[in-house]
Amino acid sequence: MSSTLLEVTRASHEEVERLERLIVKDLQTEPPTNKDRLYQSHRVRNMIEQIKSTTLKLVDIYEDKDNARKDEIAALGGLSSTGANVNVFSAFYDRLKEIREYQRRHPAARYVDTNDEYEELLKEEPIIEFTGEEAFGRYLDLHELYNDYINFNFGKQIEYSAYLDVFSEPERISPGKLKFTRQYLEYMRKLLEYLIYLFKRTEPLQDLERIFSKVIAEFEDQWSHGLVEGWENENQENGNAPQQDTIIDLDYYSTLEELMEVGPEKLKEALAALGLKTGGTVQQRAERLLLTKHTPLEKLDKKHFAKGSRRVEQNGGTVARQPSEDVKEIALIEAKVRKLCDLLHETIVRTKENIEKKHALTYDEIVQEREEEEVHHESESDDEDQQIYNPLKLPMGFDGKPIPYWLYKLHGLGQEFKCEICGNQSYWGRRAYERHFKEWRHQHGMRCLGIPNTKNFNEVTSIEEAKQLWESIQEKQGLNKWRPELEEEYEDREGNIYNKKTYTDLQRQEAAKQVLKVQDPACADRPTTIGAKILFYNYSDVVFSPYNDYWRQMRKLCILELLSAKNVRSYASIRKDEASRLVKSIQIQSSCGEAINITKMIFAFTCSITCRTAFGKEVRDRDTLVGILKNAVVLVGGFELADLFPYLEIFSWNTYKLLRLRRKLDAILDVIVEEHRLKQRGEFGGEDIIDVLLRVQRTTGEVIANDNIKAIIFDLFSAGSETSSTTVDWAMAELIKNPRVLAKVQAEVRQVLKGKKTVEEGDVGTLKYLKMVIKETLRMHPPFPLLLRACREKCQVNGYTIPLKAKVMVNIWAMGRDPEYWVDDPESFQPERFENSSVDFLGNNFEFIPFGSGKRICPGINFGLANVELPLAQLLYHFDWNLPKGMNFNDMDMTEAEGLSVARKDELFLVPTVCNPLTD
Repeated sequence: MSSTLLEVTRASHEEVERLERLIVKDLQTEPPTNKDRLYQSHRVRNMIEQIKSTTLKLVDIYEDKDNARKDEIAALGGLSSTGANVNVFSAFYDRLKEIREYQRRHPAARYVDTNDEYEELLKEEPIIEFTGEEAFGRYLDLHELYNDYINFNFGKQIEYSAYLDVFSEPERISPGKLKFTRQYLEYMRKLLEYLIYLFKRTEPLQDLERIFSKVIAEFEDQWSHGLVEGWENENQENGNAPQQDTIIDLDYYSTLEELMEVGPEKLKEALAALGLKTGGTVQQRAERLLLTKHTPLEKLDKKHFAKGSRRVEQNGGTVARQPSEDVKEIALIEAKVRKLCDLLHETIVRTKENIEKKHALTYDEIVQEREEEEVHHESESDDEDQQIYNPLKLPMGFDGKPIPYWLYKLHGLGQEFKCEICGNQSYWGRRAYERHFKEWRHQHGMRCLGIPNTKNFNEVTSIEEAKQLWESIQEKQGLNKWRPELEEEYEDREGNIYNKKTYTDLQRQEAAKQVLKVQDPACADRPTTIGAKILFYNYSDVVFSPYNDYWRQMRKLCILELLSAKNVRSYASIRKDEASRLVKSIQIQSSCGEAINITKMIFAFTCSITCRTAFGKEVRDRDTLVGILKNAVVLVGGFELADLFPYLEIFSWNTYKLLRLRRKLDAILDVIVEEHRLKQRGEFGGEDIIDVLLRVQRTTGEVIANDNIKAIIFDLFSAGSETSSTTVDWAMAELIKNPRVLAKVQAEVRQVLKGKKTVEEGDVGTLKYLKMVIKETLRMHPPFPLLLRACREKCQVNGYTIPLKAKVMVNIWAMGRDPEYWVDDPESFQPERFENSSVDFLGNNFEFIPFGSGKRICPGINFGLANVELPLAQLLYHFDWNLPKGMNFNDMDMTEAEGLSVARKDELFLVPTVCNPLTD
């Protein structure tokens, strides 16, 4: 059945509209994986191509070069192309007859809904070809180009990992005349072809033609002025440079006979262009020219050069060449390669990291990694659906089939054991019988009899025998000697055996363990508060950000660039410098014999370290920023009615306070960001965390905005300054309040460092009692007493249903003082409790988690401890400390202040006495 031209026009417009709606619908779906993102991009690209082809067809119809559209429109009005009247009814019935004839010939024709046909496009998985090394576009596969590079004359014998650093910078690849060889031109063409092919596969929605048109325009402008990188002098030198057409590419000639076939005239021109003698026979000329293939001109004997040649005077200096079409093509290819490498920067970085990771793996680890990545699709056999033949009624194994008969006999699984205490329960096999004494059924039976389930009652299954044995034990040991909390044994769900006390303690930790470990992904969000929303730029920092891809990316970036153990060690010189300033400042003030404000000096010390390590230098308005931080800690951590009833936010007085603080904060942080944007250099001349964030902003565009950068800056400043200074302040206060502990820790520090001028970071690792003092301080005074979480999804905790978005608070302050965990007077300061103890603060012991646990554990543990251990050791080594006159350590006020972090309510004033003076 034929279609009119107007019908084709209508159908084409309808197809374009459907494709546009499908593109919008597809792009509204966030792909979960990189593979899905590629499929989505290629689907959208294919639909765009369809729209373009359909649009071109419509343009041809509307241009109407053959007047077909004009004739159809005229026919609708009852006119022919010549202007004569046409019988409209006759044309209508002719068309109707055509339609009926089509229906008669195709009676079984099925109507297809075009909407369903177009919806299938969204489920299509385009065919995208990647090599195994490319891992679906995550990495580059440059092995073939690498082999060309190391085998050609312009290349160097380097490792593949080093080649990944070189290939993106063509100006470093091939210096001198080697750039003019045909090998280099072919290599650059292949490199450009591969990068274009990869870019089209990984970024199908990018307009590469527009990108290259801009590159070409910039290149032409720079080339005309001689400013192309690596080619600055190619189109400016003259006179002494040989013409490009006089140069013979010696890479194509391997023997003397082949070179002689060029002819005497061309050999003479080539030798003259290089400043060599041109006389002699054809063979002598060819021999002289062939010398330059493997020997640079500057190393040739002067006898080969013509008299008066400038190259003799320059001892064979570098040969300059006039620009030609090949030279310009090479320079343009290099410019395109550089642009593509900039666009594929993240892929290149991932490739380098992957290669370095593979180099660090053993063969077994590589094999194991490949096995984990492979996806096995195994179909179930039809035999599995049939009834299993098991005439001996053997127990079923893990694969759903009867176990071997020899295994059945080996473990005695045909032997039955009965236990009266368990209610005449039957156990098959010796192993099951021995195991049941630790299981819940037997324990419950013993508890009902009033008998502790200890190892003395193993193999006892009769109730009468158990009672007699219990009476015998009571007669021998006496009731007072029986300690059920230590001798009674329990088994948990995982089969671990504990005594009653340990088992009870673990049960008490179960709620915290459920939230921070078992249900950690479900409870990984942060609760929303007005203070965090305003001061931390709509939760775009790391501490208050929701659990999502942005949080993972920013947390990983902060760890890699600032908080890793390697980076923390690299900041040792900054900590040493600031610690020396602190000690010298205290020495100067101690000469007056008056009390000094330790709290203020410690806070200034941690602020300086944080600013210099994170931001590259001291912050100009540090005092103002500190004031904002102090107010923020109180406002963010305080109770706010608008957090419970969000519609009251506009009536809250604290909201206006927070907005004022936010304006002041913006003024300071904008200056910091702008300084880094202009200067781009840190304290060591490299990148600091702000430089890295700005670089990521430039490469990704919309992922990181200025507000995100300012939120992370304030996050690092507040977390790095407030927590460490609070811990040192509490440690000094507790030491002054407990003179015995102060004397003991000072004796250790001065004994280990005896004869040294000051404390080095390497010495801190040997101060074991000092580390116990810090642990005890963190136990009694964790920087953040409450771990705040929010549920991302509905979950179960100890049998209770926690709804979506519910706020979950873990009171680590109370857990650190719970007498069930800390038996020896938990309210007293006793660092000795950590001696020979395996309890640490890394999130595995839930009675002691000052830095949190699970996915939201503090990423700056190493950074914070380094800022606590060194200044505390310095203060204890160089000074003796006393309270101001008239005060006793019993008079010290240990009240805690209000706020998000728990600092002391009153500042600490102490009188220092120099013991080991610090000298330059």
